[in-house]
Amino acid sequence: MEVVQQQLIKAHSEFVNCIIDVNSDFFATGGSDFKVNLWSKQTLSQIESFEMSGEIACLAKGPGDTVICGLINGTLASIDTGSLQVMRVVQKAHTGTVVSCVCLRQSAREILVSQDDSREFRVWNALDIGIPLIKTIGRSYNPVWYS
Repeated sequence: MEVVQQQLIKAHSEFVNCIIDVNSDFFATGGSDFKVNLWSKQTLSQIESFEMSGEIACLAKGPGDTVICGLINGTLASIDTGSLQVMRVVQKAHTGTVVSCVCLRQSAREILVSQDDSREFRVWNALDIGIPLIKTIGRSYNPVWYS
């Protein structure tokens, strides 16, 4: 019988809400403690912790080694795991909690689609989230286009 030694690591001080696979080296966790933590797959140790302005509701793999996070307060943020820096924060990206986000490749460009708890979704340039390319209003199926 093989004995397995267990190690208890405190990942977050509140609930862990989401986990994503970032790349071959890292995975990330987001929690109710306003933190996104980056972990080494090889050593299972925490590499970095990023403090955000609200609870982390969802995480998505972005372009390259980027992590996109959606917060309960409607904020979107992008983190570059290569430089270990928060690259962009968009306050009030949504009116409600960002409940899901996903990055999609369309030909040579990458787009980010995010959804909030009022069922609105927005489409962003994933390389530079700032102003949405498309925004739906309420439960409408008629998009409002931005240029």
